[in-house]
Amino acid sequence: MVTGEVHALLGENGAGKSTLIKIISGVHKPDSGEMHLDGKPVTFSNPREAQAGGIATIYQELSLYPELTVAENIFMGHAPRRQIGPVKVVNWSAMTSRAKEILASLNIHDLDVRRKVGSLSVGNRQRVEIAKALSINARVLIMDEPTAALTEADVIRLFEIVRLLRQRGVAIIYISHRLGEVFELADRVTVLRDGQYVGTSAVKDVTPDHLISMMVGRTIDNYITQGVNGILFAANDPVAIAPVLTRALESGIHVVGYDANSEPSAREWFVNQAEFNGIAKAMIDSMVAEIGADGSFAIVTSTFTTPNQARWIAEMQAYQGKCYPEMTWLETVEAQEDNVLSFNQATTLINKYGPDLDGIFGMTSVATPAAADAVAQAGLCAVDAVAGAAGSEEDAVAVVGLATPNAMKPYVTGDFAGCVKSVVLWNPIDLGYAAVYVLRAVVDGEFAPGDTSVMAGRLGELQVVNGSEVLLGPPFIYTAENIDDFDF
Repeated sequence: MVTGEVHALLGENGAGKSTLIKIISGVHKPDSGEMHLDGKPVTFSNPREAQAGGIATIYQELSLYPELTVAENIFMGHAPRRQIGPVKVVNWSAMTSRAKEILASLNIHDLDVRRKVGSLSVGNRQRVEIAKALSINARVLIMDEPTAALTEADVIRLFEIVRLLRQRGVAIIYISHRLGEVFELADRVTVLRDGQYVGTSAVKDVTPDHLISMMVGRTIDNYITQGVNGILFAANDPVAIAPVLTRALESGIHVVGYDANSEPSAREWFVNQAEFNGIAKAMIDSMVAEIGADGSFAIVTSTFTTPNQARWIAEMQAYQGKCYPEMTWLETVEAQEDNVLSFNQATTLINKYGPDLDGIFGMTSVATPAAADAVAQAGLCAVDAVAGAAGSEEDAVAVVGLATPNAMKPYVTGDFAGCVKSVVLWNPIDLGYAAVYVLRAVVDGEFAPGDTSVMAGRLGELQVVNGSEVLLGPPFIYTAENIDDFDF
């Protein structure tokens, strides 16, 4: 890498991207090879040594302390201090002032440094992480899938910050599966495959097809083309996805997150973070499908003050009150985005309401599996995944939740199989994946048409068909080699 460069790092899942960045950031030690900084070989025994060398990493799972303020998080581990007699104490005034300066240097003027991080949106939390990196004078900033959980507005702000950092000479390693971001931001791109280095090119010298071929190890023709008897497309292309979803619906497949009353244009198929009312409808409709329009439910959320959570829940209340007034909303409890607390809260709800509790909403990827675990431990799955004994449909507690692809597998194949009945996908690309997989399963005769709930992961091989639920994994592109039977 060179100063002031955005260097994209690409590769399919399992290519070695995460291992490489953990070596660079001092989490892992390399078995062989050398790493050079300023032309000299260096080794880091731990992340603190890497930070001392000017290397900072922002992972997908942000490493912030929700109960501390923005300023405290920015200066965690290296707070400015002042001398009081023989003792050095934190200089709170200097910390606050310096935190404001760092944020202002990133053109961030709407973030109160005295506010607790737990009350911030995902986009603002990420901006705190970037400020934290600058507080240690990072010269190399590693960003791992930074747009994965961001709204469109937050993505725009992130790109502005990345360009600003590049102008200041910060070298950025940018990991993404989204080629559009690579071509918009990066100067050069390096591709890994199966733990091996494939090549490095200037972005201006490559095409999307070229990069895809480097990642998968073969030439892919007609990346997005449509034919008379079949279709080849990128799963994240909304125009190509539209006919796939149309066919899925014509086959009688219910795609969770799809608004049946919307116009049949590609963008109307998608429910994303910004469309709170769409998510609310999908959540409530999914629960109604499981427990009926007169059932009783409770919610396990992170915190009431988290912006997305509060908005989702408010929209759910409005929609349920208008369309399903006979349903009973028993209680909403906080779990601080903590697995153990989420499990305990769900268990408390089960014990408190007994047979009056028909369903639990998990409002996060942490709360959903924790609620499923609580239901399983109580023996209230339709099929008890923990005990392996058949449960009663009448006694069962349905779990419906918001989730991301990485959190899907346990719902189908692991300890929670049979407990989670529906997962609402808030990422538009993931909904596209869901539609592709449902249709492919219908074509293969492995997925019967009907009123079903859909689970999906990244594009790729069919892993499991479990009743009415489908889960699939990497890679993320259908090609001529694996779509031969995709006959319309």
